[in-house]
Amino acid sequence: YALGWMVDDYRGQVLVHHGGNIDGYSALTAFIPEERLGIVVLTNMNNSPLPQLAVYRTADIVTDREPVDWTGRMQQATAAMPEDSVRPPRQIPDTEPSRPLPEFAGLFEHPGYGRIETIWSEEEEQLKLRFLGEEAPLLHWHYDVFAARIPGQAVGLHLPVHFHSDLDGFITQATLPLDASTDPVAFAFTAGPELYEEAYLEQFAGSYELLGMMLTVRVQGDRLALDVPGQPALVFLPEREKRFAAKDYDGYSLEFIRDNDEITGLWLNQPFGSFPADRKQ
Repeated sequence: YALGWMVDDYRGQVLVHHGGNIDGYSALTAFIPEERLGIVVLTNMNNSPLPQLAVYRTADIVTDREPVDWTGRMQQATAAMPEDSVRPPRQIPDTEPSRPLPEFAGLFEHPGYGRIETIWSEEEEQLKLRFLGEEAPLLHWHYDVFAARIPGQAVGLHLPVHFHSDLDGFITQATLPLDASTDPVAFAFTAGPELYEEAYLEQFAGSYELLGMMLTVRVQGDRLALDVPGQPALVFLPEREKRFAAKDYDGYSLEFIRDNDEITGLWLNQPFGSFPADRKQ
């Protein structure tokens, strides 16, 4: 087993080596014990053939052998590969996304992997994915699945991003297959920090009339509170633009109605129905 190392024969000498790849990087450590030679190759591209070629080339030079044209051999092997030797995931043609592309923009979060962000560029009319400091275009694949062209790859790699919706039609999460040994990682849709700012929340504060009953919406720190006569105040957290989810009550939410630049009413959504309320003050 060689303590976890790979052991090969290279031109009559023992070559001990081990490589490593992760998103955006490739590395290879190699030894020729007979020559007391160690070689480390580090590259900033995933799945790159360069480390192996560099090890062979270095070994030829150090051992004073006639160099082998490994680069030429690799190019010939690549050129001989059929175009469909590496096939992308199955694509269903002639499908459309479930909503306009700008509505896929948002912030998504996972407790272990952190945040990803989907951005709509007005200038380029392009949806993009931002993750770990990298930005990649999101191209429609089929239905609500998009493909992100990941930079730093020796070969074209498209990371599928699948958007999921709830019963109300809102996008709730985006899943990405970040590890081949596990299920796709689910990033939950989350409100951006701008939706917690007091200046943003203040526009919703006021009195609303619901079925002859006056409701009061007020700002409480970085969230909204709803006062209903004869009941404890309900706390609502920002969920997305103009929409707030009840903190301790599943299925309860506030969705505000905007007419031009003015908030004119709201919908109080409950598990058994939704009720409109007109703004009075």
